[in-house]
This record gives sequence, structure tokens and C-alpha cells, in this order.
Amino acid sequence: MVSMLITLISLPLFTRLLTPAEYGTVAVYASYLAIVSPIIALGLHMSAGPASIHFKGNYSNYIKNVSRYSLAPTLVTISIFVILSNQIQNVISIPIYYLYLIPLHAFSTSVLALYIAQHQFRGKTLIATTLIVAQSLVSFVASYALIELKFHDHNATNRVIGLLIFDLCFAIAFMSCTKFDIKNHKTYFEYAKPYIIPFIVAGLCHTLNANIDRIFISKFLNNTTVGIYSTGATIGLIVFSFTNAIKQGLNRYIYQSMDREEPAQLNDLHNLYITMANTTVIATLLISQIFGQTFLPTAYHDVLQMIPLFVTSSYILAINQIEVEPILFHKQTKIVLITVVIGTIVNTLINYYFISSYGIWAAAISTIISLMTIRIIYVIISITQRQFPVSSQQHTITILMVIYALSQYYLVLKMEYITVLINLALLILLIIASLKQLKKLMSITT
Repeated sequence: MVSMLITLISLPLFTRLLTPAEYGTVAVYASYLAIVSPIIALGLHMSAGPASIHFKGNYSNYIKNVSRYSLAPTLVTISIFVILSNQIQNVISIPIYYLYLIPLHAFSTSVLALYIAQHQFRGKTLIATTLIVAQSLVSFVASYALIELKFHDHNATNRVIGLLIFDLCFAIAFMSCTKFDIKNHKTYFEYAKPYIIPFIVAGLCHTLNANIDRIFISKFLNNTTVGIYSTGATIGLIVFSFTNAIKQGLNRYIYQSMDREEPAQLNDLHNLYITMANTTVIATLLISQIFGQTFLPTAYHDVLQMIPLFVTSSYILAINQIEVEPILFHKQTKIVLITVVIGTIVNTLINYYFISSYGIWAAAISTIISLMTIRIIYVIISITQRQFPVSSQQHTITILMVIYALSQYYLVLKMEYITVLINLALLILLIIASLKQLKKLMSITT
């Protein structure tokens, strides 16, 4: 929650410190970083949950070993970028020296992500939360300081360096202070291997699905439009960031419930997750509706009417996370791979053919369509294979929330103040429901 608060504070600040074009440059950098990251990270973070059950006592050694596997693809990627820098420069819309930061940034983030996952799955949520908050806070303070000190003429570069500093320092410290377990290396590698190829491709497709819109907007329009679009997407992403943080806290119990075959407890966990996701949707819509024009500079106001679309796509992405866990638990990685590839193809085609004509509206709607495609496939799989499926009641609730979130665009235009009151009432009811479900779960798990 603190990390989300820092994001909320940083958004109006950096939209004032950076021009829309500079903000767009940072967004394009982040998109390329997200696309390269699965190749560098090798999808190993997806093995963290199952490995916590499989290795138990040796779990920390497993994390220490697999975190080093990303060194090889990092060095290879940097070498490729150096050799092909002239050709790549003709394609990308960011400074060429960003290319060499991207693999380094991706490696650093992958090490940090694995270390955080280790503590989350061992129940040490305080350590994991502290690291997440420190990452957000340091990137915020470092970026602001570099921009104010005029470290570089282009403020986008100062922001990029600020985002990199904490992850890089952590990765260096982690690699320096931990030892490689040579004795059990083959055992760890054999366990991690089934996750590598499927999740490099699946991770690449996931990030393409989330970032291809910005790349096409940059290609067909300009970085200023990317900056405006990314601002709205960042507000919408609060839903996913918050619910994903909740899920990280619940993951330990989710995997234990599946391991012990306790569907009733798993259903309660799903209920809590969905209710809190719904709460976040309403809260985000309410905050953006009341404070959007106050928080953001005038240049970014056009994107505010699109917030319901961004919130909806972020919500679907968050809900998809609970559908995929049973599939991961049973190591059916090919299913995830095929599903995400289908969603990415849908998203890419819509973006390619419609952004030039309909602009950022096409990009936002395309994301919703592709994520719903993925969701439908996951739902069919979980029901037909009966692998701890989400209940039909929960599916109905999520569908109604998607419809309600999308309807906000029209409701705000027709009856703005009434919509604020409705959302406020819904928020109070959902908070009460979340607290009741949390109390019930605490009595079961303690």
C-alpha cells in the first residue's frame, strides 16, 4: 500500500517535472525494458512458488542459485545491442545509450524479484514489503534529486537512472554477499528448467501485450501522445499493483491450500482477493474522478475520460492471476504459453490496424479485448480440468465489475455527482466485506 501511495504522489510530481514528450520517452524505455526482461529473467520467478513447497529447507539456496542464471543472457543481450546498435537506432524512438541500460536494469530487477518472492513464500512479508517500499521510495527520491540537480540535460534520462539505482545496487550487493551452491546446482537447474523456455515466451508475450500499445503509439503518432497515454495507464495500473501486492501476501496460503487439497479454504482466499480487487477498482475510479484534474497538469487532462478503460484492463489482468495459479501449480506451462500467445496476437493485430486511425482509444480497447480473451481461455481450462476452479459466483461478480467499470465513462458524462455518491457507497460496502472475509481467513490460518 505504501508503494502504491508513492506511485500516486510521484505521478502528479513527475508529470509537472517532465514534459509529455519526456514522460513518453520514459514510458517507451519502460516498455522496451519490460519486453527484454523475460529474456533476461528466464521466467525463473514463476518457479518460486512451487519451489517453496518442493525444496522447503533448501529454498534459499535455490533462489541464490537460479538468480545467477540471468547473468549469461544479460551479457549476450548487451553484446547484441553493441553489435547491432546502428540498425536498432533506426527503429527505436529513445536515445541509443538507453539500450545498454536496459539489459542491466532487467537483470537487477530479476534478482530483486526472486529475493522478494523468496521471503513472500516463506511468510516473511515484512522483509518483502520493506524491499518493495524501499525500491519505490529510492527511485522516487533519486529521480527527483537528479532532475533538480540537472544531472543531465534531458530529464527523461534522470528519471530512467533514478528507476535503475536501487535495483542495480541491490543486485550487486546480493551477488557479492551470497554463495553459489555447487553441490546441488544440477538439482536446482533440473527443477527450474521446465519453467525457462515456456515462460521466456509467455513472459515476452505478457509484456508485449502490456507494452505493444506504447510502441505502436510512438511509431504511428509521437512520444508526447505516449506520455499522455501512459499517465492514464499508470493510474489504471494502481488496481493491478494493489491487488498483486495482496496476492503476494496470499500466495503462501494459496499454494498450501492446493498442496493440501483444501478447496474450501482456497475458495475463501479467492473471495478475499476478488473483493479487495473490486474495492480497489471503485477507489481508483473515485480518486481519479474527484482529484484527477487537480493532480495532473492541463496537458494530461484529455486522458482522464479514458481512466475507466485503463482501470478495467488492469482489473482483468489482476483477476487473471488467480486463474493461472492452479495451472502453474500443476506445471502445465504450455497452457499458459499458448493462452498468452493468443492474447498477444489479438492485441498486436488490433493495435497495428487501428491505432493510426483511432489513436489511443484503439490502444486502450485493444488491451481489454486481449486480456478478456486470455481470461475466457483460463476459465474454460480451470472448469474443464477441475483444477481448483474459481466458483461461478466469483466469475459473475468479476463480469459485473467489468461492466460497471466500463459504464463509468458514460455515467460520469451524464450524472457526475450521482456517480461519485454511488461509488462512495460501493466503496464503503466493499471495505466492510473485505474486513469480514479477512477476519474469517485469519481465524482459519492462525
